[in-house]
Amino acid sequence: MRSRMFIYCLLWVALLLLDSCSAAPSTIKPAEVKIVSLKTQIAPIQTRATQWYTDAYLVYAETPIQIGKTEPFLILAQFQSLTHDNEVLIVTLELDGRVTTKTLRQDMPVHQTQPIGHDDILIDSQAALNILLKQSDIAFMESHSPNCSDLRLTRDLAQSDQPVVWVLTVWDCGLRTSKSTFLNQSTGETGNW
Repeated sequence: MRSRMFIYCLLWVALLLLDSCSAAPSTIKPAEVKIVSLKTQIAPIQTRATQWYTDAYLVYAETPIQIGKTEPFLILAQFQSLTHDNEVLIVTLELDGRVTTKTLRQDMPVHQTQPIGHDDILIDSQAALNILLKQSDIAFMESHSPNCSDLRLTRDLAQSDQPVVWVLTVWDCGLRTSKSTFLNQSTGETGNW
């Protein structure tokens, strides 16, 4: 009888400890989620890319969203060249303001897409994030640990006119669970990606 009571007490203490360790849902407000402005930071990134090849063009740019942690970088962008289709360039705007590059060689030619120019950024990153967070993603961020999330500017290759869109992917890296929402800058349309 005493050993059974002792086991019950141990289980009760274990349950209390587990309950105290579980994360309470956060109260994230869209205004509290801040990211760097792509419009104001893209120029040095593009300059570095044209030093690689003069015909380098932007394929996508992303910025991480990490609640309560320091981002690994400010912006990461991929560039391709119209004349050198067996490599891509990754340009990173680091936290300290340095612009670093890495060339990735491909075994197969890259798929050429329509370039993304400065004029294609109709809505800046923070404004796009605020619009997308008004969708159900904020609920996902409150109930998960969204420290692998990012906002990406890219072309929607599934549509015939291939519009430049923002894609917010909220990702719980621990659970490998994600949710993506897009914003068409031209039409204002949002939806699941």
